[in-house]
Amino acid sequence: MSHRISIHGSVAEDHARILQKKKKDEILKQLIDFAMQFGRSSLVTEAIVNQVYDASEGIEDISLMYAQIAKLLLEKEDSQTKNKSVSPNRLPQKTKLSPISPTKSTDDIRYVVAEGHKKELTTEEALEQKGYIREVDELLNFIS
Repeated sequence: MSHRISIHGSVAEDHARILQKKKKDEILKQLIDFAMQFGRSSLVTEAIVNQVYDASEGIEDISLMYAQIAKLLLEKEDSQTKNKSVSPNRLPQKTKLSPISPTKSTDDIRYVVAEGHKKELTTEEALEQKGYIREVDELLNFIS
């Protein structure tokens, strides 16, 4: 027979804090792995993760910690891009490239078909004339 004990108030908070401290290393690893996905240096990432963890005293919901880390990392990125002061004249301009048609050799199947169409031949006829389509008997002779 099992009994459940419910605790409330500051005792419940202390109990949660003790359980959370046992998992501190595991939680910090999860938070650092999450924060590293933002492409920041490990020093910046660890500093922000420790700041968020310490501010929550380890008892805050982990999803709230994720959100706070993401917010801090994005704010830090925004402040760094504002400090760089990029002028609009320095931005790379998109250049339009003229379409380039690939050069086709006389053996290229696309060339053979296009030339055949100019001579009012069907695709099959043009390929047969060039020798790309062969008779079935020729294949049978090759196999036997």
